[in-house]
Amino acid sequence: MLFRSALRFDGDDRIELPLLVKDSFSITFRVRSNQRGHGRPNEMGWYSGDGLVDAEVPGVVRDFGISWQGDGRILAGTGAPETFLASPSGNNDGQWHHVAFTRDRATGRIALYVDGTMVGEATGNKDSLNDPPKITVGGLQPGGHGFRGDLDELRFYGRALEADEVIARSEEHTSELQSRQYLV
Repeated sequence: MLFRSALRFDGDDRIELPLLVKDSFSITFRVRSNQRGHGRPNEMGWYSGDGLVDAEVPGVVRDFGISWQGDGRILAGTGAPETFLASPSGNNDGQWHHVAFTRDRATGRIALYVDGTMVGEATGNKDSLNDPPKITVGGLQPGGHGFRGDLDELRFYGRALEADEVIARSEEHTSELQSRQYLV
């Protein structure tokens, strides 16, 4: 599924989607913000930040999500057991960033990419992540922690993209942004 228009979130907006992915998957998008999100620098759980793409259910259950942390880190992870990934800080620079979160159910491998670079990988569970009833874009499901910024080119894939596929999509993103600078 692909949404082709940028979405602007002001902290109290959110979009609810059905549970589009739960086994092997990839979620990719572009994000831009100069805002600080919720959370402290030592927190790693995606549910501590401002929700970008969230399928959180309270407790240690089979769920997943991606969020914007207070210091400009992008966090992602899966539950049961809690397995987290984090980018370096500083993405809250007002520039567009390409984000990809991949999960291979057969191996439990999850990976987080920012601007085509893998910033973290880990092994989580191999179960279907089917506890969430839906996916929330722009906030956390239990409520609160709304994102303030822009999100564009949100895509859901029913498989874990390979690293070269993520790099290609990130390069498409960079090329498109560069060409837009010259359009009048």
